[in-house]
Amino acid sequence: GNYKVKCSFVDDDKRVWKTWEWDFNLQPDWASLSKSYEEPTQPTVTVVSMSFLPRGYPSHDRVFNLAEEGQQFPQIIKEGVKFHLMIKFRVEGRIVSGLRFQTATSRKGVTVYKDSYMYNVGSYGPNSPRGRSYYEYTTPMEEMPKGMIYRGNYKVKCSFVNADKKVYKTWEWDFKLQPDWRVKAEVPEAE
Repeated sequence: GNYKVKCSFVDDDKRVWKTWEWDFNLQPDWASLSKSYEEPTQPTVTVVSMSFLPRGYPSHDRVFNLAEEGQQFPQIIKEGVKFHLMIKFRVEGRIVSGLRFQTATSRKGVTVYKDSYMYNVGSYGPNSPRGRSYYEYTTPMEEMPKGMIYRGNYKVKCSFVNADKKVYKTWEWDFKLQPDWRVKAEVPEAE
């Protein structure tokens, strides 16, 4: 609608020194408003690295640089060891909500653990240029299986997804589970 505003400059003695009047229309121009409004950018999650952190064996910590595509990570892991996985990541654009880290482990092409390891990472705002350059998430303590039946080669597929199942990053790594940390001569596994 149309509005009229009247303003006056008044001193302490209630004398009016100057008066202004304005007429204005508060009807929005929807066409120009819709052109000037841009949809905020979608959140982008960049996974920087993943670290395998075995408890009690700091010399066997492994950091996987996930910025290099197609990199393989064959590892030897001692059976029965307790460990954490630590993910370093950046958020850009908007707030990402319901971020999850999930893994699926397979042996000889058969999935042995799937979605039983889905961790709710949380919601994060974009990293500030003056703040932290990345966020860190550490999984709860897990334990590798123990015993002769579990020894062998495994493949782990990891994913970083949000609550809407949008996949931000997927990567794979291999490990060989054996009784100790030493590298042994390769013996082909029975099929």
